[in-house]
Amino acid sequence: AVLRSAQGRHDEAEAILTGIAAQTPEGSLQRSHALALAELGYARVAAGRFSQALEVLQQGRDLLSSQQPNGSPDLADIDVHIARAKLALGDVSEALAAAQRAVDYWQRVDPRNREHAVALLWQSRALAANHDPAGAEQSLAASADIFTTAAIPGKKAPVLITRAMVSPDTRDLLV
Repeated sequence: AVLRSAQGRHDEAEAILTGIAAQTPEGSLQRSHALALAELGYARVAAGRFSQALEVLQQGRDLLSSQQPNGSPDLADIDVHIARAKLALGDVSEALAAAQRAVDYWQRVDPRNREHAVALLWQSRALAANHDPAGAEQSLAASADIFTTAAIPGKKAPVLITRAMVSPDTRDLLV
């Protein structure tokens, strides 16, 4: 299902993940259920179904938060996707809060991690949408630094896209 979503076959991925989320029992397998909901949310974000994505992302986040009160990579990833969906829906303050939770987690646990760089990219976009170009540029620079120094291939494009989004000349293009 994840591969189908990555291939742009979002409807197929969503159908599979909806079935998995429905069949994964709560209770002793609460983490598995939460992760199935998260994957469904990721597929819906990728498909542009942001409101529907938020429903299941928040359910997954709530389940995981009860078991992982100090955060986790899974919660941080959910927060990045919540930030993406909230930003797409124009809820900038909630997008900022979600991105900040993800950034804070990775800053505390593994500041050189690729996922920290991804969280910083989305934080940068949310800051730009919030009319904070200096903050957006700072987050973007930190993200680019992690991608560069960690020698993570293939991540120049997201940095360049975000740089174009947060620069004063193109800031109004944010949707």
